[in-house]
Amino acid sequence: MRVDYKKRDYEIDKKIEELKSIRDALYSKKKDILLKHKRKNEDELFNETVNKNNGSSLYYRFKHTVYKFINFKDLKFGKYYALSESNYISVSGIEFYFVKFDHCIFNNIIFNDCHFYGCLFDNCMTSNGKLIFKKCHFRGSETNYINNNPIIQNTCTEFSNCMFSLSLKHCFADYLLFEKCKLIQSEFTSCQMPDSIFNKCGFYSVHFINSNIDKLSVKDIENHELEFHNIFDIWDVDNEIYISFEGIKNTKKIVKKKTYKEEIDYYKNLSKMYFTLSKLLSKNNINDNLTIEYTYLYNYFSMKTKKNFLDRFIFYISWTLCGFGDKMSRFLIWFIVFILSTSFAYMFSGLSLGGNGIIKYSISSILNTPLNTIVSDFLTCIHFSIVTFSTVGYGNITPYGSSYVVSAIQIIMGIVFVAIFTSVIVKKFLKTL
Repeated sequence: MRVDYKKRDYEIDKKIEELKSIRDALYSKKKDILLKHKRKNEDELFNETVNKNNGSSLYYRFKHTVYKFINFKDLKFGKYYALSESNYISVSGIEFYFVKFDHCIFNNIIFNDCHFYGCLFDNCMTSNGKLIFKKCHFRGSETNYINNNPIIQNTCTEFSNCMFSLSLKHCFADYLLFEKCKLIQSEFTSCQMPDSIFNKCGFYSVHFINSNIDKLSVKDIENHELEFHNIFDIWDVDNEIYISFEGIKNTKKIVKKKTYKEEIDYYKNLSKMYFTLSKLLSKNNINDNLTIEYTYLYNYFSMKTKKNFLDRFIFYISWTLCGFGDKMSRFLIWFIVFILSTSFAYMFSGLSLGGNGIIKYSISSILNTPLNTIVSDFLTCIHFSIVTFSTVGYGNITPYGSSYVVSAIQIIMGIVFVAIFTSVIVKKFLKTL
């Protein structure tokens, strides 16, 4: 593995704690300031709890243009039924500052050109239609000065324990935080979402499309129906997208509890996720470790989806020998093991040295032979094994007896090894162009 997943996961957990603590601190600070200097404004609702007991109707209607430190509790927003997005309830140009939506339901509603600063969506859901944010701003930052040095603190908007069919379009959503959410048939289209975090979320047909997701972090995924698509090359080079991985052993434990069909679907989702991500990053990045790691994982999980024995066997050989071309150390180890093992086989099956005799040992004879003679003969066998493996051949040394079978197998394996090695080198060279 080229990625230290434990270290990266720990850094994400610390970042989540930091974002939450910054928002809590700014919440208290801003609220105290507004309470001291509060002026009555008819277009603004401030420091209230609005719930279904004092709500005006079944579906709540926003009557103000600014909401500050409001707690919306157990409310419904939008409408029950809509044929298409053109029939959705549209909410435009409203500013939400440190607003909490607690156990609220959003059905068939569009927030258009709204501003969400330090807001929290807690245990919210959609039961019909979608929750759509279009051209909305989730960006928020505060500049403090410590020893006359400016310190910029970014304020996040958080979605916690929510279950949404969600759509973000053309939004500015830096430092957006999703935690323990289920996103169903959702998409993030043409959005600016750098430094956003998805922690312990389940993705059920979720797509990132033409969005800037540099430094996006996705940790502890519960369901992997997640895809990344970027039709237009709108990014700068060397972007970083991190997706945590529980390890091959843990994935095997997970699939043990599934039926065969569920197992194949599970591997297909993983394969598609890593394929779209590695393809996206390979267009813009210069062979960084994350891109190489995601490509390797795509090939591994793609191998698991193969139902045809021959297809799966070819993938398995590639994975075993060289990690799909991304683990050359494994190729070198197999090369050494194969050379040494066939060298031992030649010592006991026999090699003819032309006019210089024959090398052929048995268990009893090897015990009565001087060590320097054994070492010399073994080195000769290694030399013959190498030239046979490379299919070059060596005229003065020839197989003897059953060693013809060993040499035939080694020649075939040598052709396969050389072909794989050549293709891997060419593949790596083309990646650098």
